[in-house]
This record gives sequence, structure tokens and C-alpha cells, in this order.
Amino acid sequence: MKKTLLPFLSLFILLTAFTCEDEPLDDEIINNSITDNSVQSVFSAEIDGETFNTNNVVAVKYILSSNPMVNNRLDISATKIAGMNFETVSLVILEPAIGSFELGGNNNLNFGSYGNNYDVYLSESDDFDNEVMGTVTITEIDEVDNKVSGNFQFTAINFDGDEVQLTNGSFSNISYTIEEF
Repeated sequence: MKKTLLPFLSLFILLTAFTCEDEPLDDEIINNSITDNSVQSVFSAEIDGETFNTNNVVAVKYILSSNPMVNNRLDISATKIAGMNFETVSLVILEPAIGSFELGGNNNLNFGSYGNNYDVYLSESDDFDNEVMGTVTITEIDEVDNKVSGNFQFTAINFDGDEVQLTNGSFSNISYTIEEF
């Protein structure tokens, strides 16, 4: 019995796998995508002199009234994928408003990070000596349309002490969602 079922089961699996059709995505799925593909949205930086540009950006403003450490926090994460390689730049700012914010140093709750296929780098000094490792400047926050713009630069260090420089960073018209807890 097993010998006769095996060929039929194999044939069924093959037919099922190769006769499936690609269906277009529903407009609802496309419109609720987590990436910001609008033409005006831009996230860019120079990473050790190499250009990083993407519009694959996720931004969330967290509001948590019961925890003053996370009462109002903006997280922006931009990812660039090329084949099997990826790079991600993230910025976390507490109490975001128009103005400049130090990364690292005495206020280590604001930070930037960079990651790629091989490693993760954080804007914290390797000896935790409260050294400021960079800045983020928010130039515009539109709380009606939930968009944010600004610029940044920072040095990030991995766990081996290797550094990466992020310079000339900018983000423009990045849409963000609001999560309330």
C-alpha cells in the first residue's frame, strides 16, 4: 500500500507546487505596507565614505504614560537590501522635538546603530566613559500627518572596538505610526 501511495503523493506535491499562480497583492496590503515608498521620503548617509540611500524606512513614535523612560520615544529604522547583503541604520530619540539630541554620553538613552551582514555597531564608547558619539537634529515634526525630518552623524563601535563613521545623514518626510501603551 505504501509503495502505491508514494508515487501518487509525489505527483500531487509536484503538481501543486508548479501549478500555483502568482496573484497580485490586494490594495489594502500594499497601502498598509511598513515601508515608506513615497517619492518625497528620503533616508541617506555616508557610511565610512560609502553612500547609503533607501526609502525602506519604518518609524514609530511610542507613547507610554506609565513609564517615564519610554513616555515619548521615536524609533527610525532604515534598511537597504542588495541581493544577499543588507545594511540597517537606526536612530532612537527620547522626547523627540525640534532641536538637537546627543547620542551616547551622559544621555545614553538616545542612540544610533548600524548593522550589516557581519556586525552591529552602537553609538556608545567602547569604555563607557560618557563620550558623546554623535547627534541627531530634528528639523521638522508634522504631528498632523505624522512625518519627521532631520539630520544626523555619529560614530558607532562594535564589540571588538572597531569603528564605523556615519556622516551627512539625513531623513526627510519620514512617515511614522503612533503606538500607545
